[in-house]
Amino acid sequence: MFKISNKLESYQLIEKLALNKLPEVLVEEFDEKKINNFLKKYPAKSYAVRDREKKGSKLFNLNVKREDILDYVKGQRMFTINVNTASLPAKQLLTGEILVRTNGDVVLAVSKNPSFSARDGALRPDYQFSCDASDKRLDRISGLSYVLDYIYEKELFDVIVEFACFDGLVGTKGGHVAIFELRTDY
Repeated sequence: MFKISNKLESYQLIEKLALNKLPEVLVEEFDEKKINNFLKKYPAKSYAVRDREKKGSKLFNLNVKREDILDYVKGQRMFTINVNTASLPAKQLLTGEILVRTNGDVVLAVSKNPSFSARDGALRPDYQFSCDASDKRLDRISGLSYVLDYIYEKELFDVIVEFACFDGLVGTKGGHVAIFELRTDY
């Protein structure tokens, strides 16, 4: 059982569990060299920037152009930069959030819109319902079987999993599912 109180704890747990995620760097204090090294190692047209201290922060932008990253984060602290999903060669099949309880109940809010972020998918879902794991509606959502298999494999029960699912292999571990955030108590 996990207890996650904030975005930094979510990031740390994703790291500890070695979950598949998009290439990402945590910047605790603005460090131009560290940021430039990341951009050089993972070249992309655009990146996502997320505050890892505050929920609902203004330091949240999922589409910052490579040439604008340094100006966007200058003077900031405790944030991550990751490769934007739109920069990936694989097509996004599904995104949003899902909770699988140890008793087999499933709660989800997901979208098949390939341009949506996980947050968009949860706020404007194509599918939003609660059921048990044997519900046939789950089988009809393209890509969801990858997500459910991943949650069962990694034992991510009783935690809200914010994710995106792709038709090809992506991320630091080369899987169909990339994890963006884990939540329990925030």
